[in-house]
Formats: sequence, C-alpha cells, structure tokens
Amino acid sequence: MMREVVDLNFNWLFNKENVDEHITDYNKVADFERVDIPHNAVDIPLQYFDVRKTQNTSTYKKEIYIPNDWKDNIVNLIFEGVSNIAHIFIGDTFVATHYGGYDQFKVNISEFVLYGKSNMVTVVVDSHENVFLPPFGGQGDFLSYGGIYREVSLEVLNPSHIIDFFIKTYDPVHNSMITVDVDLSVEIGTLEVSLYDGDIEILKTKTIVTDKHMILSCSRLPLKV
Repeated sequence: MMREVVDLNFNWLFNKENVDEHITDYNKVADFERVDIPHNAVDIPLQYFDVRKTQNTSTYKKEIYIPNDWKDNIVNLIFEGVSNIAHIFIGDTFVATHYGGYDQFKVNISEFVLYGKSNMVTVVVDSHENVFLPPFGGQGDFLSYGGIYREVSLEVLNPSHIIDFFIKTYDPVHNSMITVDVDLSVEIGTLEVSLYDGDIEILKTKTIVTDKHMILSCSRLPLKV
C-alpha cells in the first residue's frame, strides 16, 4: 500500500449539545440527527440575533469500518477545519485535542482502533471564542461559525512514506539546478525522485536514505526537441 484516502464527509451524527454520556455510552445515538460535512453547529436567523448563540459545545459522531489489512499501517483522521477546539475520541478513549479553527490537522488513530470491526469516532467541538486562539483576543467585526466546517477524510499510509516535500528552482531560465527537499518517516531505504512537466520527465534521481530529512540537488534532464 502506498497511500489511500477515504472520504468521510457523509452520514455523520450531530447533537447541538455535549454531555458525558456521549462518550461513556458512545453507541447511544437516539438523540442525534444525521448531517453531512461541511456543517455549521448553529443555524442563525436572517434577522438580528445574539451572537453568543453561535458559541456552544456540540458533538459529532461517525462509525467507520477499519479493515484487517490496514494493520501495521498508519491510519490518520484528517480534518481540514474544526472551529474552534476539537477533542477526538475512538469509542470511549480520548485520542487528541486540536486548538484552532483555521488549519488542517491529522490525528493518528492506528493504536486506538479495532481492526476488522466498526469504530465509533466522536468529535466534541467547543465553538466558544477563546482569547488564546487566533483570531480572538483583539477587536473583530465578524462571526466565528462553529462545527466541523471543512472536509474530513481517512488516510492510510505505509510506515515508510514521504511526509512532505518542497521543490526549489533558483534561476530556471539560465540554471538547470533543482533542489528537492524531502521529509521522510524513516531514515533507511532508497529514495527515488522523478519530476514531470506534463508528460515530459525533466528530472530523475535515486539515492540511499541516510536521514529523515533529505536534500537532493540535481540538474534537469535535457528536453528532447
């Protein structure tokens, strides 16, 4: 397996409140409504209203099946945006908390899920304004909508994978040098890099991995005219 991404945007369960029973009795969902993501935790009226109504603590749930063949891989939940604080649970087990509503975050659930079975994901969302979280703490003339307001997905990775990379060119008109900056999950193995301009391969290199952060400098392949 290289990398698999599963869309989790549909058929969530939502309750506009949060109580301890939502975690301790996590499969009890009779008082939840079905929603899709993106979702705002509070619907606001068209006319004047108290802005404090948008600030609450709500609960989202979704049952996800984790196949047996995902064992020994890395399983991440990816949230593109949850406003403003998100507490993540698998079953009744706390996994992680993320602070801030304007950035993507990943939660590694590999050690918390049951393989070959369905697992209940619960996200407790605190949508209250918090002076310690941007953009709050100063003057602002806007509303911060709460909830899981951007997409959610499940990512499955081989333990040996590329975490991130950045390609740099210095003077692409007069200089053929390209630097590839790569972050890896392991510090042993072989790294192969190919770069294409459309269907044309302009760079190809292979090296032995000696560190989790590798910097490769090489020249572009000559273009065939």
